Amino acid sequence: MDTWITITQDDVLASINNPELTAALNTALASGQDNPLDTLMPDVTAEVRGYVRRRNTLGPTGTLPQELKNAAIDIIIYRAANRLRKKAIAEDKKADHDLALRKLEEVAEGSVAVSAPDNPTTEVTSAPAPHFEKARRQFGWDEERGI
Repeated sequence: MDTWITITQDDVLASINNPELTAALNTALASGQDNPLDTLMPDVTAEVRGYVRRRNTLGPTGTLPQELKNAAIDIIIYRAANRLRKKAIAEDKKADHDLALRKLEEVAEGSVAVSAPDNPTTEVTSAPAPHFEKARRQFGWDEERGI
């Protein structure tokens, strides 16, 4: 089994525990309007891959590490609720969305590891940029004694 997966609409719908949002996603929204999941799934997958790319080799295009599946789905559900004007549902999912983004930031920083892909891509990833922290003062007026 490959350690990198593609998010499907069934994955997202299986994770939604709100009948109102599920019904809104399953019904035709308006004449000529597409299902928001058709746009959100590839957009969020690309965003997740952007975080992963900072420190890891990427898998095939359109895939993401299995470990980040739930984080990606939490982001998709939150954005779908906002897009469908389901404000109460979006507020309920905001904490999960924020935790998912924090996890992605930790992946980008290298403090959370993800699986290496079974079929790595030949896509060139950039090396991490140098990070310099501001010099911290060891002494100050409140630290000096006896002078």
